[in-house]
Amino acid sequence: MRHKFKGIRVLLADNRGMVCEGLRALLEKEPGITVVRKASGTMKAVDLVKKLKPSVVVIDLPAPTMIGIEAIRQMVAGFPEIKVVAISDYPTRRYILKVLRAGCTAFVAKSSAVRELVKAVRSVALSHVYLCPIARKMVARDDLKQALASEYSSPNHLTSREREVLQLLTEGNSTRKIAEQLSISVKTVETHRQNIMNKLELRSTAELVKYAIREGITSVTSLLM
Repeated sequence: MRHKFKGIRVLLADNRGMVCEGLRALLEKEPGITVVRKASGTMKAVDLVKKLKPSVVVIDLPAPTMIGIEAIRQMVAGFPEIKVVAISDYPTRRYILKVLRAGCTAFVAKSSAVRELVKAVRSVALSHVYLCPIARKMVARDDLKQALASEYSSPNHLTSREREVLQLLTEGNSTRKIAEQLSISVKTVETHRQNIMNKLELRSTAELVKYAIREGITSVTSLLM
């Protein structure tokens, strides 16, 4: 029944303009759905969520990095009532579960976005969970329940800056280079590194790398060779 979907306000967020325009055109054809804004960048979308308070955010995740995950986490943490639909080129089991743990309630593979996006938006607007057929084949029911039940605390209550430092560390950057990239002091980087190791109860860089790979924070494996 169409009246149930009246007033779905959608914010689109992605780093690829053509993708965003295509999705916008698709959604705006649908009765009861209004695209209130498009954001050129996932972190910029966080600020727009605060201003516009959409009912649904459709976020394009072009690569399995922590930036998109962090944006989702911040949106949901600040506005729990907002529903997030993730679209990604990387429909792997690990990444789908990570996105769901971050706070999304829908995952759509980029290859099926044209067919599945409207269904996903309407489903989450009714507080339902939606996985496209590709994602449903990869995620077991028990895994899905566990992912949705878990509050996003992985990596174990690390701050945003600690997650940034962890990713850069495990990608082989030196302490000085990390300090330069993040515009902080070398001493601060060292403090973050120690705090990360303490929180995760790890004792070496090799353990950090293994943890980061397992959690999907980095895909770098060369440091383990």
